[in-house]
Amino acid sequence: ISENMHIVANEPSLALYRLQEHVRKALPPMVERRVEVTKLQHELQGR
Repeated sequence: ISENMHIVANEPSLALYRLQEHVRKALPPMVERRVEVTKLQHELQGR
């Protein structure tokens, strides 16, 4: 965490790049899981 804080403080553009990189990696699996949860929820409700 301290390394990330150092990057944010000294290199804002690099910090934004790192944030974008993280979101790009993390978002697709999260969306996929949300779709799975929604499907399971509909199945459990009998729709």
